[in-house]
Amino acid sequence: RIEFRKGSRAMVKLCHQLIAIKSDLKICIVGYGDDYEWVKNALVAYPNNVLITGKVPFSEMIDYYNRSHVYASTSYYEGLPGTCLEAMAMQLPVVVWDFLFYRDLVVEGETGCLALPNDFDGMASKVIGLLTNPQLAAKMGRNSRALLEQDYGWGKLASEVLNVFKNVGPK
Repeated sequence: RIEFRKGSRAMVKLCHQLIAIKSDLKICIVGYGDDYEWVKNALVAYPNNVLITGKVPFSEMIDYYNRSHVYASTSYYEGLPGTCLEAMAMQLPVVVWDFLFYRDLVVEGETGCLALPNDFDGMASKVIGLLTNPQLAAKMGRNSRALLEQDYGWGKLASEVLNVFKNVGPK
C-alpha cells in the first residue's frame, strides 16, 4: 500500500536518488493508498523511469514480479511483510530497512540486503549493486525462495500457530 506509515515519502526520496545514479533505471510502484496522489505528483517528472500502477488485481502481480530484478521497500510498518514474502517467493533479492519485522526473513548478503533506516545512500547503493551484479542477485533470489520453502511454508506456519493456541489454552 502507498501510505505514509508504510514509507511512501521515503520511497519517493529513494526513487529520486536511484534515478540520479542510474538515469535509465525503470521503477515500478504497485499499489494504492492514502498517499497515492502525493507520490504520483512527486514522481511526475520521471515518466520514462517510474510507472505507478495503482491498484492491481492479485492475479496480475506475478507478471510484475517476473519483470523485476530487485524488490525494494522503504516501509516503516509491517506485521508479516507480505509483499516482501511474495517477492522472495518469486526469487527476487530484496533490499529493505533493517527493522525487526524483516530480521529473520532478510539475511544480509544471502537473501537480500538491509540498510539502516533512512540511510538512502546505503539503500540506493545496495539496489544498484544488485542491479549491476545479476549473478549475485540471482543467487540471493534462489536463497530467498529456499528460505521461504524451509521456514515459511503453510504447513510449518499453521503448526506454529496451533502450538501457540495449545500453549495458552486452559490447563
